[in-house]
Amino acid sequence: MAKLVVVALITLGSLICKAEGAGKAVSADGEAIRREVKAHLVEVKTCYDEAIKKDSKLGEGKIIIQFEVDEAGKITSAKANEQKSTLKNSDVEQCLVKKFKSWTFPASPKGTIVAVSYPFVFKRDQQPAK
Repeated sequence: MAKLVVVALITLGSLICKAEGAGKAVSADGEAIRREVKAHLVEVKTCYDEAIKKDSKLGEGKIIIQFEVDEAGKITSAKANEQKSTLKNSDVEQCLVKKFKSWTFPASPKGTIVAVSYPFVFKRDQQPAK
């Protein structure tokens, strides 16, 4: 009989980027932001895995992180959108916000702040242990 191990699957949703500066809309490099988040997916998964250790009945769901990137690539604010998030786990939300605040993203165009809404979908998957 195979032993079952619970692992988390993380799906990256549609990225929403808005940038404004000098009174006009400017282009934001959504693909560069997506690449940076993908580089940190192990950290994202760790947030979910740690919450599962505390609450083995933690379900599946989505968390949307809203953050702003300044012209130096630093995060100026980050928060979970609790109204649109469906996972409803404050431990995961707080962990993700803390992680985001420590990351550096590609610089935004001079004089702009880029506002980003980034969804993560967390799913539990049972796979046989090897």
